[in-house]
Amino acid sequence: MLSFSRDHWGYNNGVTTNTQLYPSLSDNNGVLNSGAGLGIADRVSSWPAMRAGTLNKITYPTGVNTTFDFEANKFYVVENSVNVEKTVGGLRIKTITSFDPVANKST
Repeated sequence: MLSFSRDHWGYNNGVTTNTQLYPSLSDNNGVLNSGAGLGIADRVSSWPAMRAGTLNKITYPTGVNTTFDFEANKFYVVENSVNVEKTVGGLRIKTITSFDPVANKST
């Protein structure tokens, strides 16, 4: 990918204002980016932007096609005693559908 629109895992996150790939770096004294002459890139994962460039359909010479439906990886964290769903990098296949035009049937 020839873009700075990336999350921590390398998937597209749709952020077009990044001019580099350095996330916010900090230590006990604060943010290190400015001291090192680095900017701060938004590397947070974003659905559905992370689907960019994925293979979503294969059409075979027989006319049969297979379609892939993706979803983002997610996990839960506790914030203020409440479970909050967070999106993280990476995709997984949610469904695979094959369509046979001769039989006019999807499986």
